[in-house]
Amino acid sequence: MPAYTTQWFQSFQAASNQSASVIVPILLELTGARSVVDVGCGLGSWLQAFQSAGVDDVFGVDGTYVDTSQLRIGGDRFAARDLSQPLSLTRSFELCNCLEVAEHLPATSADTLVQSLTQLAPIVCFSAAIPSQGGTHHVNEQWPAYWIEKFRQHDYTPVDAIRQRIWNDPRVDYWYCQNLLLFANAEALANNTVLQSSIVPQGADPLPLVHPQLWARTAAALDNTVDVRCRRVLRRAYHLAKRVVGRA
Repeated sequence: MPAYTTQWFQSFQAASNQSASVIVPILLELTGARSVVDVGCGLGSWLQAFQSAGVDDVFGVDGTYVDTSQLRIGGDRFAARDLSQPLSLTRSFELCNCLEVAEHLPATSADTLVQSLTQLAPIVCFSAAIPSQGGTHHVNEQWPAYWIEKFRQHDYTPVDAIRQRIWNDPRVDYWYCQNLLLFANAEALANNTVLQSSIVPQGADPLPLVHPQLWARTAAALDNTVDVRCRRVLRRAYHLAKRVVGRA
């Protein structure tokens, strides 16, 4: 993973704070989590949101590229790790967050990442970029089914309980609206009737969704590309016609 700068993390700060302010209360409503670990936490804005919502027991993990002086949580609540390698902490948590991180890691590390997440908590809140979503150093963009299969190998069941609730909320970044799923093990599901109501049955994976904002952005980029190419063709045709007329 490349060395992401503090400026890169800060460029997402305001939007991330706003998204977290909407999603964190929903997560707490669904899970009742009293401890949270965020794998790929960046500067810790999501963990800060959990703290603001009353969850004091939080911990963040990310690479050595994170400037710990800029953390939104205490430095003693952060560990620098290579996320492409097996992750082992001295304790477990009630909820594990891993949001828009997996696509930044090589495909060869996907199984390792999922295994690490499932070892950290009985419930995982997971969001990863879909194909052609685009972004800095996105090297493994996949549809949800790809990740669902990997979580199922650890007996974690997908729960699609959040996307519909945030889909049209302008405060939430579109990538969370289209990508965010929960994964829970059997014990967590047995003790949580709220999650049980949104379980995705085997063989009926959640819809691979594309949010209108992503579609509009992609369409605009495509239109611009077509316009540029058309202008180039017309410009060449004009100069060619000019030369032909000049010879007449």
